[in-house]
Amino acid sequence: MIERYIAQPKTRARFEAGPMAAWLPPLIAELEERRYSSESIQRMIRTADRLGRWLADQGVDPFQANQTHVAQFVLAQGRRPDKRSAHGHLPQSASHITTVTALLRKQGLLGSDVIGTDIDQWADRFSVHLLQVRGLTGFTKDNYVRYARRLMNSVGSSGNIDWILLDANHVCRFVERELDKLSFPCRTQPVTAVRSFLRFLQLEGAIPSNLANAIPRVRTWRHADIPRHLQPEQVQRLIAICRDPNMASFRNRAMVLMMARLGMRAGEVRQLCLDDIDWRAGVIHVRSGKARRERLLPLPEDVGEAVVAYVREERPQSQHRQIFLQTQAPYQRLSYSSAICKAAKRLLKHAGVEGPGLAAHCWRHSVATHMVRGGGTLQQAADVLGHKALQSAGVYAKLDDEALLQVALPWPGGAE
Repeated sequence: MIERYIAQPKTRARFEAGPMAAWLPPLIAELEERRYSSESIQRMIRTADRLGRWLADQGVDPFQANQTHVAQFVLAQGRRPDKRSAHGHLPQSASHITTVTALLRKQGLLGSDVIGTDIDQWADRFSVHLLQVRGLTGFTKDNYVRYARRLMNSVGSSGNIDWILLDANHVCRFVERELDKLSFPCRTQPVTAVRSFLRFLQLEGAIPSNLANAIPRVRTWRHADIPRHLQPEQVQRLIAICRDPNMASFRNRAMVLMMARLGMRAGEVRQLCLDDIDWRAGVIHVRSGKARRERLLPLPEDVGEAVVAYVREERPQSQHRQIFLQTQAPYQRLSYSSAICKAAKRLLKHAGVEGPGLAAHCWRHSVATHMVRGGGTLQQAADVLGHKALQSAGVYAKLDDEALLQVALPWPGGAE
């Protein structure tokens, strides 16, 4: 079986004599069943073999290895320089390590019954708290847990946590380091995440005092800026490009049309399922909106035609109910919204619309702006966008030039 992917006889003989030789054929069979590409299967074979040899060098039996050993293996591989990331990227020897370890655990390797470190257990409990008590969405929950893990790693070693080291000074220094990595619009993320985690720890009795009050506040001003939006002629030019079958794939056209015509968030488009479209009633049921707010949106004819074309002509068979899937095997659901944002930027470039801050979210601003300019109320805009508070839609009143001219006071001393 391995000969289908490793053509060189010496390399194949080395894999067949390696410590993972007995588990490579089942691994390959599982990858083939999941319809991974040949290139991906080759990389995973090499990763599994490298992992087995590293464990053998450490004197660790594959059946006794756990997630801590896997993390140490990844760290031992180092990271390669990458212009797109300050932290670099993993080498090919550690590529697809998450998938490889998950499939090897199905064969009984890598300690599938290991409970995990203290950090893992606290992270799991915090994750459950965010979902069941706080009611956060999956993406926001993952973001909070990510910062919680960083904070726990700063007061622990080898997966064990020393809560005595977690005091007000340590929390302040940690938050300040995280803030230095981010631009100003994103600086509320670590503050909110760490404050939520500290309140959870106090609720669990892990820390004696309310350290959340020690976190420095990031000053923000509501409606201090103007949303970046497209002019009506730019939107029409973009929609015309989406209708051209030579400009983009069926999937990308359908995703962009949903945002351009309905003002949907990229995350909402990513999580939209086949059952969320009522074709008879002509509506889209947005169930995975921000803060779990559900709403109904009309299904325009061109959007419906784009979705049907994608499902019939391009969408692969999959057990996932999400409408939009990855374009390469194993055709999983989109885990992040980056694919949608990249498609949006490409179509914007084709339409001749470029500039800072113009991406997937600019269409959402454009829909709301044109609605308010066309005579719609802020309440109607808030309902379409899924805003809980009317104040959230109030920023679009700044862009209604005609209405602002009617209430503007004359400048003292005349036009000069």
